Amino acid sequence: LFSYTERKEVVVEVFRSALDPFSDLGAAYYAAFGLKLQGASIPQNDNTFCQSILEKLKKDNYESVFYSSGLWKGAGCKGQLDNKAHIRQLVEDLKQDKLSVVDMYYAVKSVVDFGEKLANTPQIMKNLQAALKKDDSISSLGHAFHIAALLGGDVTPIFNRIEDAVVQADEVDGKFLQFEGGLSITGLIVSGAYRLASVANKPPPISAEQAVKFANYFLSRRSVQTAKGAYYLLDVLKIFTDNKYHIPVVVSLSGPGVVSQERPKVSVKVSNLLGESLPFGAMSVTVESATRSADDVVVLSKKKFEPGTDPSVFTV
Repeated sequence: LFSYTERKEVVVEVFRSALDPFSDLGAAYYAAFGLKLQGASIPQNDNTFCQSILEKLKKDNYESVFYSSGLWKGAGCKGQLDNKAHIRQLVEDLKQDKLSVVDMYYAVKSVVDFGEKLANTPQIMKNLQAALKKDDSISSLGHAFHIAALLGGDVTPIFNRIEDAVVQADEVDGKFLQFEGGLSITGLIVSGAYRLASVANKPPPISAEQAVKFANYFLSRRSVQTAKGAYYLLDVLKIFTDNKYHIPVVVSLSGPGVVSQERPKVSVKVSNLLGESLPFGAMSVTVESATRSADDVVVLSKKKFEPGTDPSVFTV
């Protein structure tokens, strides 16, 4: 498995390349908000950038409006979209039972991203349930989790569908859990499940073992080539470091892993999925058993690692 810290610069480069040059609205959206998750800045009120958003906006396409609205507000643009005509239209459309689940997500998120209030959320929730009856594919379920988390209120009908989604995950080698469709769809569903669980104030129907297997899948991604994939990877890794239910732990070598007379000690780093210190306070780390490679003789058993100056690094 690969720690995120080993790939941080690669992920940032994926984001930056999607913005320079800015050629695709979707890629630019995920790149901009991926950089924001990373703590980096995006262009602010840049005339060329903002004009590109307007040129690429298709007002009759919910996905295009979603990307444009998010980028416009995120980049601090000023001008045409500030009259909010497109947002008022989305609010009206959401009152009707006519949108697919995915288009409902684009509409709801656009309104929220623009800082506007959603009118009649119980009706939107009712429309969401009706849309799921028409299409409850794994993608629709994932988007529904995010919609319900944004709506709030009584989210029970959608929360109860999390288990329906989780049982569709494919287990690989007894170590990984993933959904057909790869990184983006797996990230969408897992992040949506935990966000909805937080709003419902209930543990998600995901066991600790399943959480670890999902985490293993995300950390196993050797390369991320699209801004969308990189965004969902970073988003779900952050959720796995800050939620009330499951915080998977990474134990990795810190320094050389070979023990010799010249280097008699070995150190390990105990961290969250982003390589950061865990929020659990003082910890103890114990090696259950260590054998000599030459003859399989046990050289360590039930030996405690000693903490160092770095609270996440332990040495034995």
